[in-house]
Amino acid sequence: MNRKFPLYLLLVMLVASIAVSCNSDEEELIDSAPTVISGGTAITSFALEPDEDVLLNLDSVFFSIDLANRRIYNADSLPKGTDVSGLRISIEHSGASVEVVQVAGKVRPDTVFTLGETETDTIDFTGNVGLRVKAANGTEAYYYVKVNVHTQEPDSLYWNQLARRDLPFADGKVLAQKTVVYKEKAYSLVNSANAGLVLSCNENPYYNQWEKVDARFDFVPDVSTLEATGDALYILDENGSLYTSADGESWTSCGVTWCTMIGGYTDRVLGLQKQGSAYMHDEYPRKAGFASTEVDIDFPVSEASQFTYSELEWGVEPQGFIVGGITSDGKYRGDVWAYDGKAWSMIRSKALPSLAGMTVFEYVNYEKVAETTTYITHRAWFAVGGRNVKGLMNSDVYISRHQGLYWSKADQLLQMPDYIEPRCGAQAYVFETTHTRASDGGVWTSMPSKKLPVWARIDLPLSTRVSQDVSSWTSPYIYLFGGVNEDGNVCNEVWRGVLNRLTFKPII
Repeated sequence: MNRKFPLYLLLVMLVASIAVSCNSDEEELIDSAPTVISGGTAITSFALEPDEDVLLNLDSVFFSIDLANRRIYNADSLPKGTDVSGLRISIEHSGASVEVVQVAGKVRPDTVFTLGETETDTIDFTGNVGLRVKAANGTEAYYYVKVNVHTQEPDSLYWNQLARRDLPFADGKVLAQKTVVYKEKAYSLVNSANAGLVLSCNENPYYNQWEKVDARFDFVPDVSTLEATGDALYILDENGSLYTSADGESWTSCGVTWCTMIGGYTDRVLGLQKQGSAYMHDEYPRKAGFASTEVDIDFPVSEASQFTYSELEWGVEPQGFIVGGITSDGKYRGDVWAYDGKAWSMIRSKALPSLAGMTVFEYVNYEKVAETTTYITHRAWFAVGGRNVKGLMNSDVYISRHQGLYWSKADQLLQMPDYIEPRCGAQAYVFETTHTRASDGGVWTSMPSKKLPVWARIDLPLSTRVSQDVSSWTSPYIYLFGGVNEDGNVCNEVWRGVLNRLTFKPII
Protein backbone atom coordinates (compact mmCIF):
# COMPACT_ATOMS: atom_id res chain seq x y z
CA MET A 1 0.00 0.00 0.00
CA ASN A 2 1.31 3.46 -0.88
CA ARG A 3 1.77 5.95 1.91
CA LYS A 4 1.84 9.72 1.32
CA PHE A 5 4.35 11.81 3.29
CA PRO A 6 4.78 15.60 3.51
CA LEU A 7 7.36 16.94 1.07
CA TYR A 8 9.63 18.36 3.78
CA LEU A 9 9.82 14.98 5.53
CA LEU A 10 10.72 13.15 2.32
CA LEU A 11 13.41 15.68 1.57
CA VAL A 12 14.92 15.27 5.01
CA MET A 13 14.91 11.49 4.64
CA LEU A 14 16.58 11.56 1.26
CA VAL A 15 18.86 14.58 1.27
CA ALA A 16 20.17 13.96 4.76
CA SER A 17 21.84 10.82 3.53
CA ILE A 18 22.88 11.76 0.00
CA ALA A 19 24.09 14.97 -1.74
CA VAL A 20 23.26 15.55 -5.37
CA SER A 21 24.36 18.15 -7.90
CA CYS A 22 24.00 18.62 -11.67
CA ASN A 23 25.72 20.35 -14.57
CA SER A 24 24.46 21.65 -17.92
CA ASP A 25 25.01 18.38 -19.75
CA GLU A 26 23.59 15.72 -17.46
CA GLU A 27 23.11 14.91 -13.81
CA GLU A 28 26.38 14.60 -11.91
CA LEU A 29 26.69 12.49 -8.81
CA ILE A 30 28.79 14.03 -6.07
CA ASP A 31 30.21 11.75 -3.44
CA SER A 32 28.47 11.78 -0.11
CA ALA A 33 30.26 10.77 3.06
CA PRO A 34 31.42 7.16 2.75
CA THR A 35 29.74 4.67 5.00
CA VAL A 36 30.14 1.03 5.91
CA ILE A 37 27.33 -1.15 4.57
CA SER A 38 26.49 -4.09 6.76
CA GLY A 39 25.90 -7.51 5.29
CA GLY A 40 22.19 -7.20 6.00
CA THR A 41 21.70 -3.97 4.05
CA ALA A 42 23.78 -4.51 0.89
CA ILE A 43 22.26 -4.18 -2.57
CA THR A 44 24.10 -6.66 -4.78
CA SER A 45 22.21 -6.33 -8.07
CA PHE A 46 20.13 -3.61 -9.74
CA ALA A 47 18.40 -3.55 -13.13
CA LEU A 48 15.42 -2.04 -14.86
CA GLU A 49 12.57 -4.31 -15.88
CA PRO A 50 12.00 -4.68 -19.63
CA ASP A 51 9.52 -2.21 -21.15
CA GLU A 52 9.58 -1.94 -24.95
CA ASP A 53 7.20 1.03 -24.79
CA VAL A 54 10.02 2.95 -23.09
CA LEU A 55 13.14 1.52 -24.73
CA LEU A 56 14.09 -1.70 -26.46
CA ASN A 57 16.18 -3.96 -24.21
CA LEU A 58 15.78 -1.64 -21.25
CA ASP A 59 16.79 -4.49 -18.96
CA SER A 60 20.23 -4.64 -20.60
CA VAL A 61 21.25 -1.20 -19.27
CA PHE A 62 24.18 -1.68 -16.89
CA PHE A 63 24.03 -0.06 -13.44
CA SER A 64 26.99 0.50 -11.17
CA ILE A 65 26.54 -0.03 -7.45
CA ASP A 66 28.81 2.02 -5.20
CA LEU A 67 28.29 0.50 -1.75
CA ALA A 68 30.75 2.83 -0.02
CA ASN A 69 28.97 6.00 -1.16
CA ARG A 70 25.51 4.42 -1.50
CA ARG A 71 25.03 5.31 -5.14
CA ILE A 72 23.41 3.32 -7.94
CA TYR A 73 23.55 4.76 -11.47
CA ASN A 74 24.01 4.03 -15.17
CA ALA A 75 27.25 5.62 -16.34
CA ASP A 76 26.16 5.28 -19.98
CA SER A 77 23.15 7.58 -20.14
CA LEU A 78 19.93 6.55 -21.86
CA PRO A 79 19.04 8.20 -25.19
CA LYS A 80 17.70 11.74 -25.15
CA GLY A 81 13.95 11.83 -24.57
CA THR A 82 13.68 8.45 -22.81
CA ASP A 83 10.66 8.51 -20.48
CA VAL A 84 11.83 7.50 -17.00
CA SER A 85 8.70 8.58 -15.14
CA GLY A 86 7.30 5.09 -14.68
CA LEU A 87 9.93 2.33 -14.51
CA ARG A 88 9.98 -0.94 -12.62
CA ILE A 89 13.16 -2.24 -11.07
CA SER A 90 14.61 -5.63 -10.22
CA ILE A 91 17.11 -5.81 -7.36
CA GLU A 92 18.88 -8.36 -5.22
CA HIS A 93 19.70 -7.42 -1.65
CA SER A 94 20.46 -8.92 1.75
CA GLY A 95 17.89 -6.90 3.68
CA ALA A 96 14.53 -7.85 5.13
CA SER A 97 12.69 -5.14 3.11
CA VAL A 98 13.29 -2.19 0.79
CA GLU A 99 11.38 1.07 0.78
CA VAL A 100 11.32 3.38 -2.25
CA VAL A 101 11.39 7.10 -1.52
CA GLN A 102 10.36 9.46 -4.36
CA VAL A 103 10.76 13.24 -4.09
CA ALA A 104 9.83 15.97 -6.58
CA GLY A 105 9.02 13.62 -9.44
CA LYS A 106 6.94 14.94 -12.32
CA VAL A 107 4.40 12.10 -12.14
CA ARG A 108 4.66 10.86 -8.53
CA PRO A 109 6.14 13.77 -6.59
CA ASP A 110 6.04 12.67 -2.92
CA THR A 111 5.70 8.94 -2.37
CA VAL A 112 7.07 6.17 -0.20
CA PHE A 113 6.20 2.53 -0.72
CA THR A 114 7.61 -0.88 0.10
CA LEU A 115 9.11 -2.61 -2.91
CA GLY A 116 7.29 -5.78 -3.89
CA GLU A 117 3.99 -5.00 -2.17
CA THR A 118 2.33 -4.75 -5.56
CA GLU A 119 3.53 -5.58 -9.07
CA THR A 120 1.94 -2.43 -10.49
CA ASP A 121 4.14 -0.02 -8.53
CA THR A 122 6.46 1.96 -10.77
CA ILE A 123 9.16 4.48 -9.86
CA ASP A 124 9.31 8.03 -11.16
CA PHE A 125 12.99 8.74 -11.83
CA THR A 126 12.37 12.31 -13.01
CA GLY A 127 12.93 13.47 -9.43
CA ASN A 128 15.08 12.21 -6.57
CA VAL A 129 14.80 8.52 -5.78
CA GLY A 130 16.20 6.68 -2.77
CA LEU A 131 16.11 3.11 -1.55
CA ARG A 132 16.03 2.38 2.19
CA VAL A 133 17.19 -1.16 2.90
CA LYS A 134 16.19 -2.52 6.31
CA ALA A 135 18.02 -5.45 7.86
CA ALA A 136 16.36 -7.99 10.12
CA ASN A 137 18.20 -6.57 13.14
CA GLY A 138 16.83 -3.07 12.50
CA THR A 139 19.92 -1.68 10.74
CA GLU A 140 19.13 0.60 7.80
CA ALA A 141 21.08 1.92 4.80
CA TYR A 142 19.99 4.54 2.25
CA TYR A 143 20.97 4.46 -1.42
CA TYR A 144 20.54 7.19 -4.00
CA VAL A 145 19.40 5.86 -7.40
CA LYS A 146 19.87 7.88 -10.57
CA VAL A 147 18.74 6.88 -14.07
CA ASN A 148 20.83 9.17 -16.27
CA VAL A 149 19.30 10.39 -19.54
CA HIS A 150 21.14 12.47 -22.13
CA THR A 151 19.83 16.02 -22.48
CA GLN A 152 21.47 16.32 -25.91
CA GLU A 153 21.75 14.00 -28.90
CA PRO A 154 25.04 12.34 -27.91
CA ASP A 155 26.01 11.32 -31.43
CA SER A 156 25.34 14.67 -33.05
CA LEU A 157 28.38 16.49 -34.47
CA TYR A 158 27.84 19.97 -33.06
CA TRP A 159 29.38 23.11 -34.56
CA ASN A 160 28.88 25.96 -32.11
CA GLN A 161 28.02 29.20 -33.92
CA LEU A 162 29.29 31.22 -30.94
CA ALA A 163 32.70 29.53 -31.24
CA ARG A 164 33.20 30.62 -34.86
CA ARG A 165 36.29 32.83 -35.34
CA ASP A 166 38.00 34.70 -38.16
CA LEU A 167 41.24 33.34 -39.53
CA PRO A 168 44.19 34.56 -37.44
CA PHE A 169 45.44 38.07 -38.28
CA ALA A 170 43.18 38.35 -41.32
CA ASP A 171 42.34 41.97 -42.14
CA GLY A 172 40.15 42.72 -45.11
CA LYS A 173 39.42 40.24 -47.87
CA VAL A 174 41.32 36.97 -47.46
CA LEU A 175 43.21 36.15 -50.64
CA ALA A 176 44.68 32.79 -49.57
CA GLN A 177 45.14 30.66 -46.47
CA LYS A 178 46.57 27.30 -45.37
CA THR A 179 46.82 25.74 -41.91
CA VAL A 180 48.98 22.77 -40.87
CA VAL A 181 49.95 21.10 -37.61
CA TYR A 182 53.66 21.17 -36.81
CA LYS A 183 55.23 19.98 -33.55
CA GLU A 184 51.78 19.81 -31.93
CA LYS A 185 50.97 23.42 -32.82
CA ALA A 186 48.66 24.82 -35.46
CA TYR A 187 50.52 27.00 -37.98
CA SER A 188 48.30 29.22 -40.13
CA LEU A 189 49.52 31.22 -43.14
CA VAL A 190 47.03 33.89 -44.20
CA ASN A 191 47.30 36.46 -46.97
CA SER A 192 44.68 39.22 -46.58
CA ALA A 193 44.17 42.51 -48.41
CA ASN A 194 45.14 44.82 -45.53
CA ALA A 195 47.45 42.74 -43.33
CA GLY A 196 49.34 41.03 -46.13
CA LEU A 197 51.10 37.72 -45.54
CA VAL A 198 51.10 36.61 -41.87
CA LEU A 199 52.26 33.28 -40.42
CA SER A 200 51.06 32.57 -36.89
CA CYS A 201 50.99 29.61 -34.51
CA ASN A 202 48.84 28.39 -31.65
CA GLU A 203 49.35 25.55 -29.16
CA ASN A 204 45.62 24.93 -29.27
CA PRO A 205 42.95 26.89 -31.18
CA TYR A 206 40.42 26.57 -28.33
CA TYR A 207 41.13 30.05 -26.94
CA ASN A 208 42.07 31.64 -30.28
CA GLN A 209 45.40 32.87 -28.88
CA TRP A 210 47.56 33.09 -32.00
CA GLU A 211 51.14 34.37 -31.98
CA LYS A 212 52.80 35.94 -35.02
CA VAL A 213 55.86 34.17 -36.40
CA ASP A 214 58.58 36.41 -37.82
CA ALA A 215 58.52 34.64 -41.17
CA ARG A 216 61.13 36.03 -43.56
CA PHE A 217 60.09 35.04 -47.07
CA ASP A 218 62.59 36.26 -49.67
CA PHE A 219 60.40 34.66 -52.33
CA VAL A 220 56.70 34.75 -53.19
CA PRO A 221 55.14 31.70 -51.50
CA ASP A 222 52.20 29.76 -52.88
CA VAL A 223 50.17 29.88 -49.66
CA SER A 224 48.02 26.87 -50.54
CA THR A 225 51.08 24.56 -50.62
CA LEU A 226 52.18 24.94 -46.98
CA GLU A 227 52.83 21.49 -45.44
CA ALA A 228 54.56 20.02 -42.39
CA THR A 229 56.52 16.88 -41.53
CA GLY A 230 57.75 15.79 -38.13
CA ASP A 231 60.76 18.09 -38.22
CA ALA A 232 60.17 20.83 -40.81
CA LEU A 233 57.75 23.10 -42.61
CA TYR A 234 57.67 23.14 -46.42
CA ILE A 235 56.18 25.41 -49.08
CA LEU A 236 56.45 26.02 -52.84
CA ASP A 237 57.04 29.42 -54.30
CA GLU A 238 55.06 30.84 -57.23
CA ASN A 239 57.39 29.02 -59.63
CA GLY A 240 57.23 25.65 -57.86
CA SER A 241 60.59 25.80 -56.06
CA LEU A 242 60.50 23.94 -52.74
CA TYR A 243 61.57 25.74 -49.55
CA THR A 244 61.88 24.46 -45.99
CA SER A 245 62.07 25.89 -42.47
CA ALA A 246 62.58 24.40 -39.02
CA ASP A 247 60.98 27.32 -37.17
CA GLY A 248 58.78 29.12 -39.69
CA GLU A 249 61.07 32.15 -39.60
CA SER A 250 64.04 31.52 -41.90
CA TRP A 251 63.43 29.60 -45.13
CA THR A 252 65.98 27.90 -47.39
CA SER A 253 65.73 26.43 -50.87
CA CYS A 254 65.72 22.66 -51.25
CA GLY A 255 66.90 22.82 -54.84
CA VAL A 256 63.80 20.98 -56.03
CA THR A 257 61.03 22.16 -58.35
CA TRP A 258 57.59 20.61 -58.12
CA CYS A 259 54.24 21.19 -59.75
CA THR A 260 52.16 19.70 -56.92
CA MET A 261 52.50 19.43 -53.15
CA ILE A 262 50.74 16.38 -51.70
CA GLY A 263 51.56 16.44 -47.97
CA GLY A 264 53.95 15.63 -45.16
CA TYR A 265 54.63 11.99 -44.30
CA THR A 266 56.65 11.33 -41.10
CA ASP A 267 60.09 12.85 -41.90
CA ARG A 268 59.59 13.79 -45.56
CA VAL A 269 57.23 15.70 -47.78
CA LEU A 270 55.57 14.17 -50.85
CA GLY A 271 54.95 15.89 -54.15
CA LEU A 272 54.92 15.65 -57.93
CA GLN A 273 57.41 17.00 -60.44
CA LYS A 274 56.86 17.33 -64.15
CA GLN A 275 59.28 15.98 -66.73
CA GLY A 276 58.04 17.06 -70.12
CA SER A 277 54.41 16.00 -70.22
CA ALA A 278 54.87 13.29 -67.58
CA TYR A 279 54.05 13.68 -63.88
CA MET A 280 56.53 11.93 -61.58
CA HIS A 281 56.30 11.00 -57.90
CA ASP A 282 58.91 12.66 -55.70
CA GLU A 283 59.79 13.16 -52.04
CA TYR A 284 62.09 15.38 -50.03
CA PRO A 285 64.48 14.57 -48.55
CA ARG A 286 64.86 11.48 -50.69
CA LYS A 287 65.41 8.20 -48.88
CA ALA A 288 68.27 5.91 -49.89
CA GLY A 289 67.26 3.90 -52.91
CA PHE A 290 64.38 6.19 -53.87
CA ALA A 291 63.52 6.14 -57.57
CA SER A 292 61.02 8.53 -59.08
CA THR A 293 58.16 6.80 -60.92
CA GLU A 294 55.53 8.12 -63.29
CA VAL A 295 52.08 8.62 -61.79
CA ASP A 296 49.19 6.40 -62.81
CA ILE A 297 46.75 7.86 -65.32
CA ASP A 298 44.06 7.89 -62.60
CA PHE A 299 46.26 9.49 -59.93
CA PRO A 300 45.19 13.05 -59.01
CA VAL A 301 47.76 15.65 -59.99
CA SER A 302 45.84 18.55 -58.40
CA GLU A 303 43.23 19.31 -55.76
CA ALA A 304 43.29 15.94 -54.03
CA SER A 305 41.98 15.92 -50.49
CA GLN A 306 43.93 16.93 -47.44
CA PHE A 307 46.63 14.27 -47.00
CA THR A 308 46.38 12.29 -43.78
CA TYR A 309 48.15 9.29 -42.31
CA SER A 310 48.10 7.18 -39.17
CA GLU A 311 49.32 3.92 -37.70
CA LEU A 312 47.49 0.83 -38.92
CA GLU A 313 46.81 -2.41 -37.09
CA TRP A 314 48.28 -4.54 -39.90
CA GLY A 315 51.07 -2.30 -41.21
CA VAL A 316 54.67 -1.69 -40.14
CA GLU A 317 54.76 1.84 -41.56
CA PRO A 318 51.97 4.42 -41.21
CA GLN A 319 49.54 4.53 -44.11
CA GLY A 320 48.75 7.84 -45.70
CA PHE A 321 45.94 8.46 -48.12
CA ILE A 322 44.20 11.02 -50.28
CA VAL A 323 40.75 10.93 -51.87
CA GLY A 324 39.34 12.56 -54.98
CA GLY A 325 41.10 15.22 -57.04
CA ILE A 326 41.73 15.97 -60.70
CA THR A 327 43.84 13.76 -62.97
CA SER A 328 46.31 14.89 -65.64
CA ASP A 329 43.62 14.61 -68.32
CA GLY A 330 41.24 16.84 -66.35
CA LYS A 331 38.94 14.16 -64.94
CA TYR A 332 37.40 14.50 -61.48
CA ARG A 333 37.77 11.28 -59.51
CA GLY A 334 36.46 9.77 -56.28
CA ASP A 335 39.17 7.14 -55.74
CA VAL A 336 41.20 6.45 -52.59
CA TRP A 337 44.99 6.37 -53.04
CA ALA A 338 47.18 5.05 -50.23
CA TYR A 339 50.89 5.50 -49.51
CA ASP A 340 52.78 2.95 -47.40
CA GLY A 341 56.09 4.76 -47.13
CA LYS A 342 57.42 3.37 -50.39
CA ALA A 343 54.79 3.47 -53.10
CA TRP A 344 51.30 4.71 -53.98
CA SER A 345 48.43 2.36 -54.84
CA MET A 346 44.73 2.78 -55.50
CA ILE A 347 42.99 0.90 -52.70
CA ARG A 348 39.41 1.71 -53.75
CA SER A 349 38.07 2.98 -57.06
CA LYS A 350 35.06 5.33 -56.99
CA ALA A 351 34.79 5.08 -53.22
CA LEU A 352 33.39 8.61 -53.06
CA PRO A 353 31.69 11.02 -55.45
CA SER A 354 34.06 12.59 -57.99
CA LEU A 355 35.14 15.72 -56.14
CA ALA A 356 38.14 18.03 -55.89
CA GLY A 357 39.38 19.64 -52.69
CA MET A 358 37.72 17.45 -50.07
CA THR A 359 38.79 17.80 -46.43
CA VAL A 360 39.73 14.57 -44.64
CA PHE A 361 40.36 14.13 -40.91
CA GLU A 362 40.45 11.34 -38.35
CA TYR A 363 37.94 11.39 -35.50
CA VAL A 364 35.72 9.15 -33.37
CA ASN A 365 32.52 7.40 -34.32
CA TYR A 366 30.09 5.30 -32.30
CA GLU A 367 28.12 2.43 -33.80
CA LYS A 368 25.07 1.24 -31.91
CA VAL A 369 24.83 -2.52 -31.46
CA ALA A 370 21.51 -3.61 -32.92
CA GLU A 371 18.69 -3.96 -30.40
CA THR A 372 20.87 -3.00 -27.44
CA THR A 373 21.80 0.16 -25.57
CA THR A 374 25.53 -0.35 -26.09
CA TYR A 375 27.88 1.20 -28.64
CA ILE A 376 31.11 0.20 -30.37
CA THR A 377 33.81 2.86 -30.57
CA HIS A 378 35.56 3.27 -33.92
CA ARG A 379 38.49 5.22 -35.21
CA ALA A 380 36.92 6.84 -38.24
CA TRP A 381 37.86 9.08 -41.15
CA PHE A 382 35.55 11.86 -42.26
CA ALA A 383 35.49 13.47 -45.71
CA VAL A 384 33.82 16.88 -45.93
CA GLY A 385 33.11 19.34 -48.72
CA GLY A 386 34.67 19.33 -52.17
CA ARG A 387 33.75 20.68 -55.62
CA ASN A 388 32.34 18.71 -58.55
CA VAL A 389 33.15 19.13 -62.24
CA LYS A 390 30.30 21.66 -62.63
CA GLY A 391 31.78 23.87 -59.91
CA LEU A 392 29.08 23.02 -57.38
CA MET A 393 30.03 22.41 -53.76
CA ASN A 394 29.32 19.13 -52.00
CA SER A 395 27.35 19.54 -48.78
CA ASP A 396 27.45 15.89 -47.67
CA VAL A 397 29.74 14.29 -45.08
CA TYR A 398 31.16 10.83 -45.74
CA ILE A 399 32.67 8.43 -43.23
CA SER A 400 35.00 5.43 -43.27
CA ARG A 401 35.28 3.06 -40.34
CA HIS A 402 37.70 0.88 -42.33
CA GLN A 403 40.80 3.07 -42.39
CA GLY A 404 39.91 4.72 -45.67
CA LEU A 405 39.04 1.56 -47.58
CA TYR A 406 35.23 1.73 -47.58
CA TRP A 407 33.16 4.93 -47.39
CA SER A 408 29.48 5.72 -46.93
CA LYS A 409 27.37 8.79 -46.40
CA ALA A 410 27.40 9.65 -42.69
CA ASP A 411 24.27 9.60 -40.54
CA GLN A 412 22.18 12.77 -40.51
CA LEU A 413 23.43 13.68 -37.03
CA LEU A 414 26.98 13.89 -38.44
CA GLN A 415 26.15 16.11 -41.41
CA MET A 416 27.26 19.74 -41.55
CA PRO A 417 24.70 22.32 -40.38
CA ASP A 418 23.04 24.71 -42.83
CA TYR A 419 24.78 27.73 -41.32
CA ILE A 420 28.23 26.49 -42.46
CA GLU A 421 28.62 27.27 -46.13
CA PRO A 422 29.74 24.31 -48.28
CA ARG A 423 33.35 24.69 -49.43
CA CYS A 424 36.38 23.00 -50.90
CA GLY A 425 40.06 23.17 -50.00
CA ALA A 426 39.56 23.60 -46.24
CA GLN A 427 41.77 21.96 -43.61
CA ALA A 428 40.59 20.15 -40.48
CA TYR A 429 42.57 19.10 -37.40
CA VAL A 430 41.70 17.72 -33.99
CA PHE A 431 42.99 19.17 -30.71
CA GLU A 432 42.06 18.00 -27.24
CA THR A 433 40.86 20.34 -24.54
CA THR A 434 41.27 19.26 -20.92
CA HIS A 435 38.53 20.12 -18.44
CA THR A 436 39.70 20.40 -14.85
CA ARG A 437 37.98 20.99 -11.53
CA ALA A 438 39.44 23.08 -8.73
CA SER A 439 40.88 21.01 -5.89
CA ASP A 440 38.28 22.43 -3.53
CA GLY A 441 35.50 20.98 -5.68
CA GLY A 442 34.80 24.25 -7.47
CA VAL A 443 33.55 24.87 -10.98
CA TRP A 444 34.90 23.11 -14.06
CA THR A 445 37.22 25.03 -16.39
CA SER A 446 38.60 24.22 -19.83
CA MET A 447 42.29 24.27 -20.66
CA PRO A 448 43.89 23.56 -24.05
CA SER A 449 45.96 20.40 -24.04
CA LYS A 450 49.32 20.18 -25.79
CA LYS A 451 48.82 16.48 -26.29
CA LEU A 452 47.97 14.91 -29.61
CA PRO A 453 44.50 13.40 -29.83
CA VAL A 454 44.41 10.12 -27.93
CA TRP A 455 43.65 8.05 -31.03
CA ALA A 456 46.93 9.24 -32.54
CA ARG A 457 48.69 7.37 -29.73
CA ILE A 458 46.51 4.35 -28.97
CA ASP A 459 44.11 2.08 -30.80
CA LEU A 460 40.87 3.54 -29.54
CA PRO A 461 39.98 6.81 -27.86
CA LEU A 462 38.30 7.41 -24.53
CA SER A 463 40.31 4.88 -22.52
CA THR A 464 42.27 7.84 -21.15
CA ARG A 465 39.59 10.52 -21.36
CA VAL A 466 39.07 10.68 -17.64
CA SER A 467 41.19 10.40 -14.51
CA GLN A 468 40.11 7.81 -11.97
CA ASP A 469 38.54 10.38 -9.63
CA VAL A 470 37.11 12.50 -12.49
CA SER A 471 39.35 15.40 -11.49
CA SER A 472 40.03 15.98 -15.20
CA TRP A 473 38.77 14.79 -18.54
CA THR A 474 39.31 15.65 -22.19
CA SER A 475 37.18 16.50 -25.20
CA PRO A 476 38.59 16.32 -28.75
CA TYR A 477 37.48 19.29 -30.86
CA ILE A 478 37.63 19.52 -34.65
CA TYR A 479 38.85 22.81 -36.11
CA LEU A 480 37.87 23.61 -39.71
CA PHE A 481 40.02 26.30 -41.32
CA GLY A 482 39.13 28.39 -44.34
CA GLY A 483 38.24 26.83 -47.65
CA VAL A 484 36.82 28.36 -50.84
CA ASN A 485 33.08 28.83 -51.40
CA GLU A 486 31.11 28.39 -54.62
CA ASP A 487 31.79 32.00 -55.63
CA GLY A 488 35.54 31.38 -55.45
CA ASN A 489 36.05 33.46 -52.30
CA VAL A 490 38.22 32.28 -49.41
CA CYS A 491 36.09 31.71 -46.28
CA ASN A 492 37.46 33.85 -43.47
CA GLU A 493 36.34 31.35 -40.86
CA VAL A 494 37.54 28.90 -38.24
CA TRP A 495 34.78 26.56 -37.01
CA ARG A 496 34.95 24.32 -33.94
CA GLY A 497 32.99 21.07 -33.88
CA VAL A 498 32.65 18.18 -31.44
CA LEU A 499 30.66 15.01 -31.01
CA ASN A 500 28.29 15.87 -28.18
CA ARG A 501 28.93 12.72 -26.14
CA LEU A 502 32.63 13.60 -25.92
CA THR A 503 31.79 16.79 -24.01
CA PHE A 504 29.75 15.03 -21.33
CA LYS A 505 31.50 14.76 -17.99
CA PRO A 506 32.19 11.04 -17.51
CA ILE A 507 30.53 9.28 -14.60
CA ILE A 508 32.56 6.46 -13.07
